[in-house]
Amino acid sequence: MRPVLLEMTGFGSFREPATVDFNDADFFALVGPTGAGKSTVIDAMTFALYGSVPRWDDRRTVSLALSPAVNRGVVRLVFDVGASRYVAARELRRTRVGVGIHSGRLERLIDPTRLGSTDDETELIAADGRVNAAVEELLGLSFDHFCSCVVLPQGDFAEFLHAKPADRQKILTRLLGIGMYETIGQRANAEAAEAKQRVAFLDEQIGRLATVTPEALGEANQRVQQLTALKDQVVTILSELATSTAAVDEARRNTDRIREETQLLGGVALPSDLEIRAERLAEATGAADRATEAFALAEKADDIARATFETAAAERGFLEHAKRNHAERSQLEQQLPGAENDRAEAAKTLAAVTAERDLAMQTAAAAQAASETAKAEAKAARERVETVRSQYEKLSRLSVPTGIDEIQEREVSVKSALAAAGRRLAEAEEAESDARRDVEAAPARSALDQAKHHHAELTKLAAAEPDLITRADRARAEVTARQAALDEAIRAVDQARLARNEAGRAEAASVLRPHLVAGKPCPVCEHPVEELPAPLEHETVAATEKALATAERHRDTAARQHTAALAQEQKATDALAAAREKTAELRRALTGEWADESAVDGELSRLDGLNARLKNAGVTLRKARAAHETASHAVAALAKTYAEARTALTAARDPLVSLGAPPVDGLDLADAWHTLASWSGQMAGADAKLLQQAEAEERKADAESSSMAARLKQAHGEVERLDTASMAAERSDRETELALRTKNDRLRNLAEALAAAPSSAEVAAELARIDQLEAEAKVAQGELKKARAGRDSAIQALASLKAQEQTAWKDLRAARDLLVPLGAPPIREEDLRTAWAEIVGWAEQEVSRRKVTFATAQAALAAAEHHRGEKELALGQALGQVGIAISPASAADTVSAAVAAELERARAHVQSIEAQLSQLADLRSSRTKSHEEHAVASTLGGLLRSNEFPRWLVASALDVLVQDASASLAELSGGQFNLAHENGEFVVIDHNNADLPRPVKTLSGGETFQASLALALALSAQITTLAAAGSARLDSIFLDEGFGTLDEVTLETVASTLENLASQGNRMVGVVTHVSVLADRVPVKFRVSRDQFGSAIMKDSL
Repeated sequence: MRPVLLEMTGFGSFREPATVDFNDADFFALVGPTGAGKSTVIDAMTFALYGSVPRWDDRRTVSLALSPAVNRGVVRLVFDVGASRYVAARELRRTRVGVGIHSGRLERLIDPTRLGSTDDETELIAADGRVNAAVEELLGLSFDHFCSCVVLPQGDFAEFLHAKPADRQKILTRLLGIGMYETIGQRANAEAAEAKQRVAFLDEQIGRLATVTPEALGEANQRVQQLTALKDQVVTILSELATSTAAVDEARRNTDRIREETQLLGGVALPSDLEIRAERLAEATGAADRATEAFALAEKADDIARATFETAAAERGFLEHAKRNHAERSQLEQQLPGAENDRAEAAKTLAAVTAERDLAMQTAAAAQAASETAKAEAKAARERVETVRSQYEKLSRLSVPTGIDEIQEREVSVKSALAAAGRRLAEAEEAESDARRDVEAAPARSALDQAKHHHAELTKLAAAEPDLITRADRARAEVTARQAALDEAIRAVDQARLARNEAGRAEAASVLRPHLVAGKPCPVCEHPVEELPAPLEHETVAATEKALATAERHRDTAARQHTAALAQEQKATDALAAAREKTAELRRALTGEWADESAVDGELSRLDGLNARLKNAGVTLRKARAAHETASHAVAALAKTYAEARTALTAARDPLVSLGAPPVDGLDLADAWHTLASWSGQMAGADAKLLQQAEAEERKADAESSSMAARLKQAHGEVERLDTASMAAERSDRETELALRTKNDRLRNLAEALAAAPSSAEVAAELARIDQLEAEAKVAQGELKKARAGRDSAIQALASLKAQEQTAWKDLRAARDLLVPLGAPPIREEDLRTAWAEIVGWAEQEVSRRKVTFATAQAALAAAEHHRGEKELALGQALGQVGIAISPASAADTVSAAVAAELERARAHVQSIEAQLSQLADLRSSRTKSHEEHAVASTLGGLLRSNEFPRWLVASALDVLVQDASASLAELSGGQFNLAHENGEFVVIDHNNADLPRPVKTLSGGETFQASLALALALSAQITTLAAAGSARLDSIFLDEGFGTLDEVTLETVASTLENLASQGNRMVGVVTHVSVLADRVPVKFRVSRDQFGSAIMKDSL
């Protein structure tokens, strides 16, 4: 992680917005007076990433991050990880309940050259509560590890130096990515298990293919060869069979054709009425000619007669009119005396009829009044009869319904049954309620089952406790023994190291011996040499080195055994403590009455009894409810029947209420019906007598009414007759008067019209002559009509015969058309009979010839069928030899398809065997490969399963770190100290104190700072080289510690070391200091100041 840009608003002492641009700041210092807010800048970066600050001692504390005078704060950090650029931002808000992180975001910039402004495109990595986990995954460092290796805050600078070995191992494991080896081991074990399963699965698959052999493949190939040969054979046979079948079909078609042609030719014969038709046609032709000639003569005679009549008839109208006038005048003159006499008689008759009519009108009025009176009396009599008859019918129809008497008895029975069922239901409900109350009052079964389970667990724990105690005791004894062995091994190592060191010093002295002169200064320490050192053999140093290596191996072995014993002791102790804690927990849960297991068993047994009782009560209750429901249904049904009977009673009584029906409200159903029926019977008897009397009176009234009606009818008839006679007399009077006046008027008009007309005789003679001419014209017209009808009839008869002849020609042509394909001769359309005779003769000749041909065709058909049968037999035998069950008579496509399908099945079987053989080879190859993979993965998993492997890796890495840190510490301490580690603890070799090792906890404050700085620098320098792929990258280191504790020489050394570290260009180095000597050596300074408004920061480059 390398910071690029930091923005703060309302964070800590930075109340106002502040920006820190880390561009070109690979080595920078945060400078300023104490309390200005220098450490707050480092805190802001940590807070943006992890949401907390190490100086607060509690990661949950966030209230210290927000400036006291603001309600909202924002921290935003832009940083690079590898080639990607990210933005981490967190927002703080003050609410009524306190200060909290309102939102957090981790985003990746799509363009890694941008600074994450609002316009820059980003990809959201995590938000809110998921930001911390995402940052840890991205950086490969937890919050604590980040504060131990990247940000070294005030007071925590020596944390890694003073950390416990186990904590230090965790930090290095995470930093170096050693955890991946554990993952590799787990994955290897998983792959070994998977490979083992694959081997078992492949063995099973290979076993299933045991029948797949090369012999089976040979048999299948032989089957394919047989079917291939059969296919070719079937093609040949089917070709021959198709030829034979075609020959049979051709022969059959030829035979059928000859038979059909013979039948067609045999059906040709002369029509039986050809001669008659010819004679009729000749006669019709002659008759038509004669009728046409007669019509011409009649037409000429008619024209002459019509012309003569039309000339004479021109005066006929005038003559006819004159004749009528003469006749009319003569007639009127004869009728005039009679008309005068008729006029006088009519007047006399009218007077007599008028007087008689008036008398008849008076008689009719009297008869009308009498008739009306008789009708009223007859109507009243009929109404009395209807009334009495209606009452009688109503009363006589009433009868007691069947089963009325049994309803009362059934009502008592069903009500009694319902009452009994109700009592049983109440008892069952009470029993069920009591049982349910008892069950509810009893303890819950879940609690009892839990208590029973707890007692069982206690029993198991009590049985297992002695064994756990024994294991713990053995483990403690083993730890004691291993501790003693380890102490002894450590003492041996210390002795061997002292011997090695002594041998080393002696060897160094022996190396200087040639340069030393007794009494002269030593060229190294400049002290006078009092005595020359004795010569030292090289084997002595090698022996001490070997002895030290052997002692260290023994010590390491003892340490591992001691660690394993400690782990076993801890495991045994934890198991015993867990068992005892579990026992205590169970006993705490089993307080009160459930502490006794027998009480729990007794309560469970009692609860089972209560549940059984509740179940039985529930069954009884359901039965009681069913019985009660059945009784209720019976009562309801009876009530319905009773209601229907009551409704019927009301319906029967209501029409009789007007007749005085007795009340039945207070009576039961049966009594009510019987009372009403008895009353209706009595009333019906009385009404029967009244009905007879009323009917007699009705008959008498009807007779009187009929008599009066007859008299009225007679009177009305007389009046009508006289009315008619009066009207006739009046009409006769008017008619006679009119006739007399008309005749006189007409005689005067006729006299005027006939004054210039011919006499009556002259008119008669001329009219007679005209009539004679008219009669002659009518006769001529009649003859013309008769001649025309004769001519039309003859022509029509001739046309009909000619049409029949044309039909006969059509029939001949149609008959020949059927025979044209057979070679029929053409028709000579001269004579119909001759043409028919020629066709019939030719047909008879053709029939004789085809009879001979038909015999030959039948013989050819029989031969073709025999040949086809032989081919079908051959085909059936060929199919049967290979087991194909199909009729040889089937269609060729079907046979070919069957053979082809069988061949394809055989080939598919061959391919299947070949594929299975290939599969078998692949399975065996896969099994071998899986077996090898299992062996490799199992071996790798076994190698990586040990806990010592990661510990060895950490120890190796620690050796490298200590070696590098030791060199830095020697430089920082002026050669006084080297750094080493023993049994996981850091120690310093004090060269000013006889090279004795000292625990780092014995160092002074300045010395501790030197050692911590040396270790931090070594960790920052070596982590990239030591770390596994994908582990953390320490691209930055920030030192927030009091450099003022260092003297000038050490401070100069620290400054040079930091400059050298920054000059490598692969990491950013930042320091927080107010020491001006150190600050002046840093190329980029961020000056932090503070006033009453808060802190501010400004970049200052050299």
